[in-house]
Amino acid sequence: TGIREASATPGYQGAQIFLCERQGMAEITLITYWDKMSTIEAFAGEEIEKARLYPEDHKYHLEPDLSVNHYEVFEHSFIPGLTFKRPYNPRIQADAAQPRR
Repeated sequence: TGIREASATPGYQGAQIFLCERQGMAEITLITYWDKMSTIEAFAGEEIEKARLYPEDHKYHLEPDLSVNHYEVFEHSFIPGLTFKRPYNPRIQADAAQPRR
C-alpha cells in the first residue's frame, strides 16, 4: 500500500524493504528515496517526522515506529540494472511445497 502510493508521487526515486527474522519475529525496515524534502511533504504532509500509517496496518499485527528519520544520501554504489530478489530461504521454500488443504 505505502510503496504503491509513494511511487505515484512525483519526485519519488525508489524504495528498499529490509526483512530481519529472529526468534519468531520479523522486523521490517522501509527506506524510500526522494528528490527533495518538499516532495516528502507532498506525500507525508507537513509533519514529515511522523510515520504515515494506514488503516489496514492493524491486520498485520504491526508494532510500528511512530517517528521517521530523514537522511541525505552521502554516497551510494549500485550495479546498473541490478534487481534485488529475496534470497533463497529453505523454510519458505519448504512451506510453499506443502500441499494446501
